Amino acid sequence: MVNYLAEKYASLVNADMVKTLFEKLAILLGDNRTKAADECGLTRKAIYDWDNLKEEIKLSTKEKVLEQSLEQMPIETLDYLTKQMHDSSSDVLMSYLSSIYERVYDTKKESDFLQVTGKFEDATRTYAGLIYKKLDYEVDDMMKELSLFAKSQNIKWMPHPVHLYDSNDLKKIIPQIVNSWIYYGLPQTPEELASRLKIPKDVVDIVGETLNREFYPLPDPQQRDKTSSGIEIGYYVAGNEKTMLSAAATLKYKTNTGQELIASGV
Repeated sequence: MVNYLAEKYASLVNADMVKTLFEKLAILLGDNRTKAADECGLTRKAIYDWDNLKEEIKLSTKEKVLEQSLEQMPIETLDYLTKQMHDSSSDVLMSYLSSIYERVYDTKKESDFLQVTGKFEDATRTYAGLIYKKLDYEVDDMMKELSLFAKSQNIKWMPHPVHLYDSNDLKKIIPQIVNSWIYYGLPQTPEELASRLKIPKDVVDIVGETLNREFYPLPDPQQRDKTSSGIEIGYYVAGNEKTMLSAAATLKYKTNTGQELIASGV
């Protein structure tokens, strides 16, 4: 297994990575570079020549160092390789997205614009894991600039950026959405709320749909259509505009007779 991994990934390891892994191995072996060289089947001269290396290290040498590193310190080696390759992949992805982004401004027709931006959106969806908490701001900025360019060209384009959230993010976002409806009142469109809170509209839609589904007084769709025109979530002001009926969520709906009914929770 170790030999297989060494052969598979040696071509992805550059000279600096080989040197780093060799030094880690030497430290593990009592800070002894000679012993590390012997373990890898390399001569002392070959190791010391790395200090003045002007060309790429041979693939066979990479395999030997990588094999011994995986054999004697597998967790540390794989941790190092994962981080290095993740960083490299993120750099390549950013270059790829930047190239697509720049090409958009050369498009002359709407069809060309949509084709190129389609590639951009596909890449953000496919490689969302590389963007998450690493390229978020850069990708968001490019999306915004592309949206502005589309408007300047009278092109109808609705981008669908991909956002990843961990549980801590959601714990903060969901209360923000609910509180915004409660304390700012309606009418608020999902677009307005998403823009204000700087979160994707899809997240706002899910929370809004859930609130309406859970708080709707008549869950039967057929009965609901006959008796109600919808629920509003937010403060309901009666009489004087400065008088608040409730300091918590208020649900207001209209019956088919036009009568307003109120359900309030503190």
